[in-house]
Amino acid sequence: MAETLEERLFRRYWDDGLLDLLAGAGVLMAGVAWLAGVVAVGGALAVLPIVLWRPLRARLVEPRLGQVEFRAKRIARQQRHSLALLGAGVLAFALVLAVALTRTRGGGGIGAPLVAGLPALLVALPAFAVGASLGVRRLHFYGLTLLAGGGLVIVLDADPGWALVGGGCVAVIVGAILLRRLLRIAVEVEA
Repeated sequence: MAETLEERLFRRYWDDGLLDLLAGAGVLMAGVAWLAGVVAVGGALAVLPIVLWRPLRARLVEPRLGQVEFRAKRIARQQRHSLALLGAGVLAFALVLAVALTRTRGGGGIGAPLVAGLPALLVALPAFAVGASLGVRRLHFYGLTLLAGGGLVIVLDADPGWALVGGGCVAVIVGAILLRRLLRIAVEVEA
């Protein structure tokens, strides 16, 4: 099926790197908080970049690329996706918190060795879902990076926070490169 101009524009709308940079920063902060032993603080800090996205986009991106209004149908679809992702995020956070509490209390069992990779898996799933929803393949790469980090954490019997730190760093670096490229474009001031 032929792609419409709006579909192509919507997919390119996310190529400025700001989403990558901020999402990566959130995952990175969650990982650092996990390593510091304050998992709940990491969850709260991970939300901060989401709040900053709109004002930073208005200040950094829109003066260079302009502002786009999409059709009401697309906006409604994205709002449904956002609500579903928010619900999944709350559930994932609750599961990660439960895993952290289980690990600190010395919980064991059949799947105990695999539990260390669970936080990376739970963060990778939204990356895949958002990537599919927005048509941004880079997010799938970040999801795969998190899964690989989760696998390494399991094999090396390391702290689960390291997988989040690694995945977050990859997204921050890619986002910074993309945003730097965009910021080289001079802002045209209308007279």
